[in-house]
Amino acid sequence: PIENMAPGPARPFSVSEAHTSFPYLFRFEERTYMIPEICAAGHVSIFESKGFPTAWEPVRTILSNVDAADSACFQYRDRWWLITSLKSPDSGGFYRYLGVYHTDNPLTGEWVRHPVTDSCLYMGRSKETGRNAGYIENGPAGLLRPKQESAAYYGEGMNIMRVKTLTPSRFEEEECPPPAHLKDIVGRPGVHHATRLGDFVTWDERKRK
Repeated sequence: PIENMAPGPARPFSVSEAHTSFPYLFRFEERTYMIPEICAAGHVSIFESKGFPTAWEPVRTILSNVDAADSACFQYRDRWWLITSLKSPDSGGFYRYLGVYHTDNPLTGEWVRHPVTDSCLYMGRSKETGRNAGYIENGPAGLLRPKQESAAYYGEGMNIMRVKTLTPSRFEEEECPPPAHLKDIVGRPGVHHATRLGDFVTWDERKRK
């Protein structure tokens, strides 16, 4: 945890026997939820906080029988959206493509597969998969999605995508300049993930040996 602008002692926890990473947090009806990456387990699930930050209880499986990495869940207008990175069945473990789903209620509603998912966006190169690189921000610059930039190798860096259109039938995004609070982060080698709470921005970097 981070307290008084300084890191505190690490407090490990586990929600799955599978490799766990990318713990994406969101609030719904005054409760805190998390969608972690547990792609090796073959599903995308929502966990509710029962004692932040280490106690979590599974409350719903969104997607079953999928290998989905770096999932982000957020509300936009009158819908809840899930943007994730799906493994291609013909990829040999390397190629992924963008998956988009939506619902009216993340806990009780039906999660509907968006048509853009069938377009297999970003599946052209083994490392350039379109994976999320942090939180989805809906602010003055529009709906912004940090995306992993890995043309040469995994974890090369990140860029910012502006989602121009997001409806149940259409999805369009384009690369854009980073907002002021991310401009010193975007472009750094190895930036893998960034998140923000108010004016507080944190990120991690992947080091290569």
